[in-house]
Amino acid sequence: MNQKIEWSKIETGLLKYKEIMSLYKCSVNIEKDEVLQRRYKSFYKMNTARKDAQFYKGYFKMLKNARQGDIVDMPTILKQLKRLSNKHEISFASKLLATVDPKLPIWDSRVRERVNERGDIKLKATYKNTDECVEAYNSLVSWYSKFMKSNEAKMMIAEFDSHFPKEKISAIKKVDFIFWQTK
Repeated sequence: MNQKIEWSKIETGLLKYKEIMSLYKCSVNIEKDEVLQRRYKSFYKMNTARKDAQFYKGYFKMLKNARQGDIVDMPTILKQLKRLSNKHEISFASKLLATVDPKLPIWDSRVRERVNERGDIKLKATYKNTDECVEAYNSLVSWYSKFMKSNEAKMMIAEFDSHFPKEKISAIKKVDFIFWQTK
């Protein structure tokens, strides 16, 4: 990688991420846990989306239901979020999925930018319908599956591990953190 990685920002982000994941696993009631919700929205920069209270109430209810064993998949989450906001919320849906299963990638502008730079696929910021969103997210998941086997990904993970040898997060999260903090 020719780009500069801001390891101090990754360290700060890791602390926040681990706290969110701990709160997610331990919260008695995700729907009412204001600390978890505030930290989650801040970490994932959801506050900038200017959603109303009903949207967040529905979102955290889905997160609670997912933790309790509801089947969670991209089509279902996208449809439920569409009912809440009348938009195709692929980024919010991916964050919910990646909270439930940390081995799944996040869809956000930084990750999209880093993936698009590599030229294998081109991901757009928005899509017309749920099927296109699902197809695009599946393309991202497939891209990660291939990328994680590459020398570049292995080097990124090794460098991450050299800075944070005791961190027990998924390899995809390590790459996500690097993508988020690369200049």
